[in-house]
Formats: sequence, C-alpha cells, structure tokens
Amino acid sequence: MSQQARILLVESDPERRARMTAAAKAVGLEGGVVDRMQAALASMRQRLPDILWAGVDMEGGSSLELFDLVAAAWPQLPRLAVVRDLELHDHLVLLQNGAFDLVRDRDEPPLWHAALRRALTDVRAKEAVREERGRFLSAQARVTAMAPATLDMLTGLGDSLRDAMGQPDISLRKVETVCATTLSAFLDGATVVVMAYERASGVLRPRGTSHPSSEHERASQHGFLLTEDLDAWKEELNSVGEHEPLAHLVRDTYGARQVLLCVVGPEKEPYGVAAFLTQHAAPVAPADVDLLHLACAQVGQCIRVARVFRQLLRRGVTGA
Repeated sequence: MSQQARILLVESDPERRARMTAAAKAVGLEGGVVDRMQAALASMRQRLPDILWAGVDMEGGSSLELFDLVAAAWPQLPRLAVVRDLELHDHLVLLQNGAFDLVRDRDEPPLWHAALRRALTDVRAKEAVREERGRFLSAQARVTAMAPATLDMLTGLGDSLRDAMGQPDISLRKVETVCATTLSAFLDGATVVVMAYERASGVLRPRGTSHPSSEHERASQHGFLLTEDLDAWKEELNSVGEHEPLAHLVRDTYGARQVLLCVVGPEKEPYGVAAFLTQHAAPVAPADVDLLHLACAQVGQCIRVARVFRQLLRRGVTGA
C-alpha cells in the first residue's frame, strides 16, 4: 500500500482493548481506539479506516448493531469481531451480515495476528484492483482523446499515397513527418523525431520530425549509432528505451532536457525509433509511456503500409 494501513478498534474493556491494540501494532496496523458505537460511527464519517475491529463490549450498542450500520454505509470495509465462545447464533449472524472474520476472546495472540493479516491482505488486494482500474480508465480516456490525432495521421497517409499515384516513388520522409506530428500530439506538442534504422551500418537516421530545425538537419546527416553488432539489431531496437548513452546523445544533439526513446513498429519487425524530446524537468509519466508505446506501434504499421506501397510503385503495379 502507498501508506500504512489504518484500523479502528471499538472496545470498552480496558484489558481487552490493550490486547487488541497490541495485536494490531504487531502486524503493522495503526489507528484509533474508541469505546462507544456512536464514537466509532462518528470517527468513520470523518475518516474511513481500512479495517474495523469490534470487541466484545462497547457502550451504546453491540458488534451486531455496529456491523449492520457499517454494512449499509460502507459495504466494502473489512469488519472483524472478537466474540465469546457461547454466542454461536450471534457468530452466524455476524458472518451472514458480512463480517470478514471472527476471533475468540480466549484465542492466543497468533490467531488474532493471522486474522488481522488476512484482513490486511484483502485491503491491499482491493487497493491494487482500484489502482489498476484507475490506470486502465485513464489510459482509455487518453486513447479516446487522441482519436482525432490518429485520424489525422491516417488521413495524411492516405494523402501521401494518393499523391504518389502515377509517380515513380513515394516520399517515406513525408509519411514519417506526418507520423512524427501525430506522435507529438500524444505528448502535448513535444518535439518528436522518427528515426529509421539502417541495417547495413547499424545507424539510426533521423528523418521525419514534428518540429523542423537546424539541429534536426545536422543530425540527419550523421545519424546515431545504435549498435556495432549488426546481428542483434532487433534486440537493440526493442530495448532502445534502456539505451541511456543513445538517449543522452539524442538529448544533447537536439538541446532537450528530457528524451524518451520508443521503438517504432512491431517487435518482430521493428522499423526504427521515435524520440520524444521535451524541455520539462520531470520525465514522462509511466502511464503516458505506455500510451506512447501503443502509438509508436500504430505508427510503425502506417510506415509499413507506405513501404509496401513504394515497392508496388517501383514495380509499376499501381500504374497497370
């Protein structure tokens, strides 16, 4: 969990309250202690704990009454109870009303610890599910918001293919520029450079960019060495995000403060690299990195279509 889990203890007997407090601390739980049911409800309205633990005795009510009220207001809150041995009917009612676990008043501390750890595990699991759902919804919203940019990229690709009809070739650099401009929209207008990998030399050649500059023209002339091991080019491209020397070289060449390198195209047949260059002090957020990887895979497909179309042009198929 992002911070220490909190527990609320409800027990009016001082000796039992001390044992419950010691057990909670033993498993890493902290929180408040009250002796009345109304005080417990008031505390939960101000700040909801991660776990509610009710003892045998409380002023103004019982565990049954408290759990009924809590189940109606906060059904997902794990609820534990300390019970006496002879109250079998009440035990069943507590469990039927959603009590997470029961421990007996005469049980040894390890049994109390085990019940608390089970409740804590449940809390952590639910928090992990909430966080994952939040990341998914956030990414889904960003993808939906970027739909116009994706449509612009596809429209630009279509225009490039149409302009090349009847011509001897198609400008891949024009297509790469359209793709770089689209990727820029995915990161708040950051400068994006699409670099093609040249297998013969192991060099990444800067080609299309969202923001033309003299730095880009100079970088296009010399390129960036990706690897001297020409047989391992796929592995190098697919792990380019971990290539810190290359990232530093690209960053310094373009005068950026931060750079993120993402492979362009599918893992089995990567085309090159997209460099996202910003002047922000902080690096790109992890959720945005995931989205940019998806966008770069899509860009790779667009470039692949253009390359196939170029082959058809050179064979004279489109003019037949």
